[in-house]
Amino acid sequence: MPVIRSLFRPAWWLPGPHPQTLWPSLFRRRPKLDLTARRLELPDGDFPDLAFGGEPNRLPRGYHSGETGDLQTVVKWLHREVAPVDSAIGFSLGGKVLPRQSMTKPHSERPTRP
Repeated sequence: MPVIRSLFRPAWWLPGPHPQTLWPSLFRRRPKLDLTARRLELPDGDFPDLAFGGEPNRLPRGYHSGETGDLQTVVKWLHREVAPVDSAIGFSLGGKVLPRQSMTKPHSERPTRP
């Protein structure tokens, strides 16, 4: 395999990979976001906090990437209360639930099309 030369040159005061990785998370200024948090009640009695978390769920059930019911509830609520959803981004478990939802439901039943 050929070696691809990079034009990247680290700052002289961050010479190794570890300081380069740590510097942004420790010292970079983060933009202030004006987030509105909402709690959505789910049919099973539990809830997700939209925009941020901070409180454990009510029910002692485990979540897994095959569980798409909560996603459907959130998307339907967003469509009804905020705006139609035509795209979504998921992180961690949400990043696994989104493709699972799109694979298991016919196009007419996907949450992006209420």
